Amino acid sequence: MGTTTGDGTGAAGSGGVTSGGGDPSTSDTGSSSGGGGVGGAAGAGDDGGCPGTTSGGDCSGRVEAVNLYLMLDAGTSMVDHEVDGVLRWDLVTTGINEFLASPELTGHAVNVGIQFFAWVDDSSCDVSNYSTASVDIGPVADVSTAIASELEDHEVGGLTPSFPALSGAITYAKSWAATAPNEHTAVVFLTDGYPTECEPQDLSALVELAAASFGNAPSVPVHLFGIDGAWNLDEIADAGGTSEAAVIVSAEDLTADLTSIATTPFGD
Repeated sequence: MGTTTGDGTGAAGSGGVTSGGGDPSTSDTGSSSGGGGVGGAAGAGDDGGCPGTTSGGDCSGRVEAVNLYLMLDAGTSMVDHEVDGVLRWDLVTTGINEFLASPELTGHAVNVGIQFFAWVDDSSCDVSNYSTASVDIGPVADVSTAIASELEDHEVGGLTPSFPALSGAITYAKSWAATAPNEHTAVVFLTDGYPTECEPQDLSALVELAAASFGNAPSVPVHLFGIDGAWNLDEIADAGGTSEAAVIVSAEDLTADLTSIATTPFGD
């Protein structure tokens, strides 16, 4: 699993389009719709900042908490396909619940929130669906029961609106990061396939989103988790400051990788 790399800078592209949830390349979380670029702003590392924080200086010992916003694919393929006899959805829900209960989090200030994404009609392309959380970021001890309930009760089905989902996740995480300058805030995007709905669907647009998230202040790294395959996620992860996607083929994989980025966000 790739950990956050680099100095917080990143090449932010142009031409990404957002609607409804604000511009993910800035801390603006307004609700206006229409076209908006994702490029250009100075990287968070220009002042020597820790990636995923808005503070300057050496990262060691300076991060007060780790905040993870999970954006989870809830499309039909998650319940149509199995990995070694286990539905992808069951694999992921088990892995997340075991992560939240992991004793390895003891002694670490870890905060987690979650939202789901799937296309069921044209309104599913609205970024604002994903820039608000199903369970807001909060301390693991406070949110684990609510997240478990959402995982159990969530209706799975639909296609894959990757661009608005990632855009909304970044918008939410940047809004959080702007209020927590000494904390490490990151997006964790979990999916089992390629974009199939909502424009743009091309890889370059997703790469631009991730690059702007990591490169523009407040810097928010983007972790990519490919369920049962890497899909097209490595380039997005690299742009988002996390080197490569994690390929998840078991609940244990997911628990271990989430625990790693929660407890050692800058590597060992």
